[in-house]
Amino acid sequence: MNSNSDLDFLHFGIKSIDAQHQKFLLLLNELRMYNRNGEDNETVGAVIDELKAYTQYHFEIEKRIMTRSGFYELEEHLKQHDLFIQKIDEFKLAYKYQSAALSEQMLTFLQKWFLVHIPEWDQRYVDFIKNKKKNPI
Repeated sequence: MNSNSDLDFLHFGIKSIDAQHQKFLLLLNELRMYNRNGEDNETVGAVIDELKAYTQYHFEIEKRIMTRSGFYELEEHLKQHDLFIQKIDEFKLAYKYQSAALSEQMLTFLQKWFLVHIPEWDQRYVDFIKNKKKNPI
């Protein structure tokens, strides 16, 4: 998951969004490393807090982009974002109560979400916007 060709799905040609997706990958890798190394809950909790704050920032930018463009799947896309925030909160709770099994499930969820949401859901709104620019009404 770390070679350049493996990360092509992160790049849409929108510099700010592309950079934010890279930041998510860094945070996810940091969480996996800390979880694997058995870091203390305070350290992991700080990364989870950073992930949540950054996620909310990123989702707000995406929401503005999709709203301005009139993206037809806005509500469905926002539901995906809400689910992700909910899962981050669950992940934080798992660390608070030191649940290794739940923590591993959350890492798996975050990784799968990252690998599915960006190339499928985010790609849809990017394609919509690019197509709209090519074919203005």
